[in-house]
Amino acid sequence: KEEKKRVHIKLFRKEWLEIKDYKFWLQEISNDKTKCKCVACNVVLVSGKSELAKHSEGKKHLSNIKSLRGSQNLKVLTKNIKYEDKNKDIKSAEIKLSAYFANHNIAFQAVDILTPVLQDIFKDSKVAQSLTLHRKKCTSIINNVIAPVE
Repeated sequence: KEEKKRVHIKLFRKEWLEIKDYKFWLQEISNDKTKCKCVACNVVLVSGKSELAKHSEGKKHLSNIKSLRGSQNLKVLTKNIKYEDKNKDIKSAEIKLSAYFANHNIAFQAVDILTPVLQDIFKDSKVAQSLTLHRKKCTSIINNVIAPVE
C-alpha cells in the first residue's frame, strides 16, 4: 500500500514583516505567495515560520545581517533628517545627494562634476541652480549630519 503524503502549503504572511527579527531582511515575493526572499543573503526561501527561523540562525545569514544593519534604504535615511531654515529645499537636496554618494560608495570627487551638470540640465529649477555641493561639503554633510542620525 502506498501512503499519501500530506502536504501543507505554507503561505507568506504579511505580519511576519512586523516581527523584529524578520523585518530588516524579509521581503515578500509578489508573484509567488509560497515563497519569500532574504534581502541580506539574496536567496529565495520557502514560506513558513520554521523555515524562516532556521534561516535566521545560519552563520552566513548572521554575518550578512551585520553588514545590512549598518546601511539603510536611502529614503528611510533621508526621511528622518530634521532641519529648519528658509533654504530647506536646497539643504534637503544637498543632504539627499550626499546620502546617495555615501550609500552607493561613489567617489566624492564626482560630486564636483555632478553639481554643474545638474545646474545645466535643470535650468528652470531654483533648487538646482542654488546647489553649492562640492566634495568637502559632501564629506562634511555625511560626517556631521547623516552619521549622527544613522
